[in-house]
Amino acid sequence: MKIDAAPLAPPMTEIESDRLYRRIALRLIPFLFLAYLFALIDRTNVGYAKLHFMSDLRLTEADYGFGAGLFYAGYILLEVPSNMLLERVGVRKTLFRIMVVWGMATMLMAFVTSPMQFFAMRFLLGVAEGGFYPGVLLFLTYWFPAQRRGRAFALFQMSNPIAGISGSLIAGWTMTSMDGVFGLHGWQMLFLMEGIPPILLGFLALVVLTDKPEKAKWLSTREKAQIVHDIGPAPAPDPDGKSNLQRTLRTPMAYILAMVYFTQLSAVTLISLWGPSVLKELGITDVKSISLISACTYLAGFAGMYLIGRHSDLKLERYWHYICCASAIGIGALLLATFHTNLTFAIACYSLIVIGIFGSYAVFFTIPATLFDTRIKATGIALITMLGSSSGFFMPWVIGLIKNETGSIFYGVAATGALSLGGALLVLFFVPKNVEKTSKP
Repeated sequence: MKIDAAPLAPPMTEIESDRLYRRIALRLIPFLFLAYLFALIDRTNVGYAKLHFMSDLRLTEADYGFGAGLFYAGYILLEVPSNMLLERVGVRKTLFRIMVVWGMATMLMAFVTSPMQFFAMRFLLGVAEGGFYPGVLLFLTYWFPAQRRGRAFALFQMSNPIAGISGSLIAGWTMTSMDGVFGLHGWQMLFLMEGIPPILLGFLALVVLTDKPEKAKWLSTREKAQIVHDIGPAPAPDPDGKSNLQRTLRTPMAYILAMVYFTQLSAVTLISLWGPSVLKELGITDVKSISLISACTYLAGFAGMYLIGRHSDLKLERYWHYICCASAIGIGALLLATFHTNLTFAIACYSLIVIGIFGSYAVFFTIPATLFDTRIKATGIALITMLGSSSGFFMPWVIGLIKNETGSIFYGVAATGALSLGGALLVLFFVPKNVEKTSKP
C-alpha cells in the first residue's frame, strides 16, 4: 500500500503524535536493542578471552591486535552492499541472514587452535555481521522524523553500555566458573554460550519487525500517513541519471564525517578490545575484579548516553554535544596515560573515556541523517561506517605493536586520546552547526 505524504485531514495533535511514536518505539526498539546487545558482546568478548587464551593460541600482543582488528576488515566489506540490499529485500530478511551467520561464527571461535585460525575466524565474524549497524540506523530513519531520531538512536544504542555491563559480568563468571565444563577452557565456553542468542534472534526478526510503516498491519491508515508526512516525501526520480552511490561518492561531507567516525571508533576499540588489558596494567589482575570494574564504568556510560541524547533532542543541537563528548574522550585518555600509577584517578579517567564514547554515539548519526539528501541517506551512512570502521582494523593492531615495542599499553591510550581531540576539531571547523534548526522535515 502506498501512503501519500499530502497534508493530513485532520492532522494529529501533539499528544496523539507522541503516543504514536511511543508505540512505535515500544514495538521496534526492544528487539533492535537486544540484537545489538549481542552483536557488541560477540565482537568484543575476545578482549576478555585474551586474558586466558594467549598462550593456548601462541599469540603475541601484536598478533592479538591484528586478529582482533580483522573483524573490522570483514565488516567493512559488507556494509555498503548490505545497506543497498536492505532497501530491496527489507530489514527482516537482512537481519535474519546477518544474525544467524554471526552467531555460528561466534560459536566456531571456541575451536580455534592457532594464530591463523584466530585471524580467519575474526575476519569471518566481521563478514557475517557486516551491514547490521548501518542497516538498523537506516531502518530507524524510515520510522522516526529528525526531531525524534536522537532519542530513538540513543535508546537503540543504549545497548552499547548495557553490553559492556552484561558482557563484562558474563565473561568474568563464565571464564572462572565454567572452566573445565565439557573438557573446554573457560574462554571456549564463553564463545559457545554467546553464539546461541543471535541465532535465535535472527528467526525472531522475521516475526517481530516490519520493513516500513506502509506495510505495518498494526498501524491505522491515518497513523501511516502521519509518519510518512512527518518524515517527508520520497525523492523524485533523478533526471540526470546519477545513482545514489555516485552521488554519495561525490559528497565531501561524507568523507569528513567518515574521518570523525574513524576517531570515535578508535576510542571504542581501545575500550572494547584492549580495555581489560588496560585495567590489568593498572594492577588489577583478577578476571572477576576486571569484569566488575568494567561493568561499573559502562554503567556510567549508560547514564551519560541517555542524558546526552535527551538533552541533544531537547535543544535540537548535535554540534556542540559531539564536540564536548569527543573532547572528554581525548582528555580522559591523555590523563589516564599520564597518571596511570594512581589507581583511583586512573579509573576515573577510564570512566570519563567511556562516558564520552557513549555520549558521542547518542548524537553522531543524527548528523548525517539531517545533512544528507534523502537519495543518499542509505549509502551515505553506510559509506561513513565503512570508511570509519577501518580504524577498528588499524588501531588494535597499532596498539598491539606499540605494546610489543614499549612494554606498555599507555602509549597507545595516549595516541587514541590525540585522535579523539582531532575528531572534535574536525566537527568544530568543517561540520555545519545546528542543522536541524534550519532543515527540519
